[in-house]
Amino acid sequence: MGDRLVGMSEMDELLERGYGETRVRVRYAETDQMGVVYHANYLIWFEVGRVELMREMGVTYRDMEKDEGAMIPVVEVTARYMASARYDDVLIVRTSVAGVRSPVIRLRYVILRAEDEQLLCEGESVHIVVGRDMKRREIPENYAKGEVAARQLRHEGLDARVLKLDVNRQTDIDAAVKSIGKDFGKLDVLVNNAGVMLEKGWTQNTTSETKIENLRATFEANVFAVVALTTALLPLLQKAAAARIVNVSSILGSVSLQATPGSPTYGTKLFAYNASKAALNMFTIHLAHELRKTKIKVNSAHPGWVKTDLGGSSAPMSAVEGAKTEVQLATLPQDGPTGGFFHLGEGIAW
Repeated sequence: MGDRLVGMSEMDELLERGYGETRVRVRYAETDQMGVVYHANYLIWFEVGRVELMREMGVTYRDMEKDEGAMIPVVEVTARYMASARYDDVLIVRTSVAGVRSPVIRLRYVILRAEDEQLLCEGESVHIVVGRDMKRREIPENYAKGEVAARQLRHEGLDARVLKLDVNRQTDIDAAVKSIGKDFGKLDVLVNNAGVMLEKGWTQNTTSETKIENLRATFEANVFAVVALTTALLPLLQKAAAARIVNVSSILGSVSLQATPGSPTYGTKLFAYNASKAALNMFTIHLAHELRKTKIKVNSAHPGWVKTDLGGSSAPMSAVEGAKTEVQLATLPQDGPTGGFFHLGEGIAW
């Protein structure tokens, strides 16, 4: 995130898709002698709202603290009261992200009476992201970038949602399958884009120096996780009219080119990474053959050398340009290919 400010729209946009909404019922213990809700309880409902907002984004406080060692304590809160809630009222709590400038997060709240949607209270809270040592730290990337991208897409009229998924964690895979099944009942497109490259040098062949732990870690992310996620989601893919599976591979996984002197990739011998992409391509071939009598198409994509965390800043292609091959394969017509390896519509030798 750095210092990039992400702004949100005005209060009336809280009613639109993409903002968290939850409901609470006023308990007798939450009212005072006048029979109305004690003012401090609204702050508790603010907390309920932000917890549920995070849950709708596909993340939880618990996971953030456990997995990332990050906490988001409140450093400032404001509330404006317009009308009173009473015992047994059902209240609607709407929560949105008002702005993010890492490590500061601002949230906005609106509380309405469900019966007549009368505005009862509105407010904001300011949070600072800290680590276990209680020192400021950046927002964990897994929790920041996804929601920023989703909100940008929602502003363009798309129903974009964030789902936290560590492909190396079976619990995350199971949760993703459950969430997609519950919300949509099917899956039309699966793009397996997660991957790692742990080798440092591109120009020297250090195959014999490859650490076994790095080889295992590379195959875990680039092969085993893809197989685990794809097979877990296959029942939902089979429920779609014509699903597409795109495995994001690399031209470095082409065994033919790796073995051919003078080829564009002959001199790039990254043993763990290249071998994992070759194995991924084999998964593509085998799964496509298994599903050949269905309407599901399975292909491998070489996106090109793209400016990403993995590709680095020296890469010649933008992320938008790099996505073109995946988009082509994800939107193939009924008579399109399956079991192939492509870059921008052109086949690549296995």
